Amino acid sequence: MAAADLQMERDQLERRFREWVRKGMAEPSPSFDALRDTSDYLPADVIGILASERGLTFFWNYGQAVRQLKGEPAIPDLPR
Repeated sequence: MAAADLQMERDQLERRFREWVRKGMAEPSPSFDALRDTSDYLPADVIGILASERGLTFFWNYGQAVRQLKGEPAIPDLPR
C-alpha cells in the first residue's frame, strides 16, 4: 500500500473514532486497534467526552485513548 493510501485509511479511521465518541460510544465498540500507535492529537471535545463518560485520564492522542479504552494503564508515550 502506498504511503498516501495508508494516511487516507488512518484519517478515515480517526474520523470514525471521533464520530463514535461524539455519538455516545455505542456498544459493542468498533475495533480501533489500528490507531494504538497513532500520535495525532484528539480534538478537545472528544477528550472531554472520553474523560467525563469513560473516566479516561492523562491522554491527548488517539493511541493513548484507544489503549485506555482497552483497559491498558494510563501511561505517557515514551520517546522512541
